[in-house]
Amino acid sequence: MARPRSPAYPNFPLEKALVMISDIFEADRRNIIDRETAAKHVGYSSLSGASDKVLVTSEYYNLLQNRGWANKSHSSRHGYHSPRLR
Repeated sequence: MARPRSPAYPNFPLEKALVMISDIFEADRRNIIDRETAAKHVGYSSLSGASDKVLVTSEYYNLLQNRGWANKSHSSRHGYHSPRLR
């Protein structure tokens, strides 16, 4: 039987995360947005387990920064300086 992955382990590769963060960046640049809006920018209708995995994985790669208050996020400076976003 396969060993279960740690919850902190990313759910998909960095390349896919860069594509998803570029969708958020194109829509809102580095403005602070709520997590539901970020989920909508990457193709989900609302917050769910699947959309949460996308946002958490983007945070894991330090492409999305969780602001902590009122469930807000914005693309990090690392995501902003990614060559894919230029």
